[in-house]
Amino acid sequence: MTALAPYGKQSFKKVERLKSSKAIELLFEKGTSVSEYPFKFIWLPADGSLPSPVQTCIAVPKRKVRLATGRNLIKRRIKESFRRRKGLLYHHLAAQQKQISLMVLYNGKPDMEYLKIDEALTRGLEKLAKHHAQHQANT
Repeated sequence: MTALAPYGKQSFKKVERLKSSKAIELLFEKGTSVSEYPFKFIWLPADGSLPSPVQTCIAVPKRKVRLATGRNLIKRRIKESFRRRKGLLYHHLAAQQKQISLMVLYNGKPDMEYLKIDEALTRGLEKLAKHHAQHQANT
């Protein structure tokens, strides 16, 4: 099952990345979380001024993966998987004309292979889309 990103290409462009330290701080303070091992997704509805439906930040804590080379490898694997699977979330948000800020935290083992990361991220994004739909129904 592959979910293509909307508007054609599967990419992870600069406008889709969350880099603002204030926005990241706000995510941790007021965000809602959904867990799917080895990930924790923290998300917050945006006010509609974002350049893309989802702005994403990917983090691998030093506490879980000690060596920087290992953290960078895990981040590259997560980015690649997110690039391929983000359509699952984008289609859901586009249908509702909503935008969110998203933090993807990795809490797994330092030597997890790409296929397991990809499967877990796919399940997590589906779970996040369902959780977002429930959240929108309650508000």
